[in-house]
Amino acid sequence: MTTMTPRQRAILRIIVREYIRTGEPVGSEGLKERARLPVSAATIRAECSALEEEGYLNHPHTSAGRVPTTAGYRYYVDHFVPRSPDPQASAQLTHLERGGRVPESLLVRDLAQALARISRTLAVVALQKTWTREAGMGNLFRMREFTEGPSLKDVERVVHVIEDRTDDISTIAENGPAVFINGENPFVTTRSVSMVVGVSHLSSGETLVAALIGPVRMPYDRHMRVMEAFHRFFVP
Repeated sequence: MTTMTPRQRAILRIIVREYIRTGEPVGSEGLKERARLPVSAATIRAECSALEEEGYLNHPHTSAGRVPTTAGYRYYVDHFVPRSPDPQASAQLTHLERGGRVPESLLVRDLAQALARISRTLAVVALQKTWTREAGMGNLFRMREFTEGPSLKDVERVVHVIEDRTDDISTIAENGPAVFINGENPFVTTRSVSMVVGVSHLSSGETLVAALIGPVRMPYDRHMRVMEAFHRFFVP
């Protein structure tokens, strides 16, 4: 599919949003109601089939609905997710010291806790391999994707990468938040974890790297905006 039609874009956008919200495959009837498209359910099914053939959707054998693939999530993130900072995140970050008045270890801890609280997922913050703190692991246990061992093992590998490859990650996200969806992570192979990474700098020039880690079905809209707030707030 060289060019996605406006109708196909609308359908993909709604399927991704609905699947993120519910975790259930999205059927054509429910999609027609949500999209309010002036076409029949049969036409919507045909459009979904076209999106599936191009690799943006998947059709579970046990369901009449469809779910996004990694390519579908990637298209959604690249074309539909706003790049503006989240006002709530910006407001809560203003209560933190920007460095110089609190020990760096406490700043990293407080940032991890604040980001975990705002995003309701696992947050990891690293300061140039000197300090690394994580917060919000308990948030993952409330998600269906992390009730089994393999997903948590993937999370552990991702956390280790943030600790070990801080400089490499900061280079990728230097100009704004970066999203690694499922197996896109260039530093570690995972099958069930996505990560949104942001970079900022203290007034001393030291680099802070923050990551929000969760299932592939994570709310990319919100997490990207939280990382935008982090990126912009700590710019000297």
